[in-house]
Amino acid sequence: MIENDAGFQQSIEQLERMYRVVAELRSRMGANPVQFQLFAEGPIEEIHRLRHDIDAYLGIREPIAASGELS
Repeated sequence: MIENDAGFQQSIEQLERMYRVVAELRSRMGANPVQFQLFAEGPIEEIHRLRHDIDAYLGIREPIAASGELS
């Protein structure tokens, strides 16, 4: 749970690292999608958790594109 702007910034940085990990795994294991899915499962779960925490901190309930409404 993010409680302040410093925690928010730390979560953004961690999210970036997790995306880089997944990208590296994809480039190394792209020829073997089963192996990629196995190794990427943990980082992808962490990405989902971080995005949830970031959205909660920012007060975002659902992505704009998913709701079909644009401001």
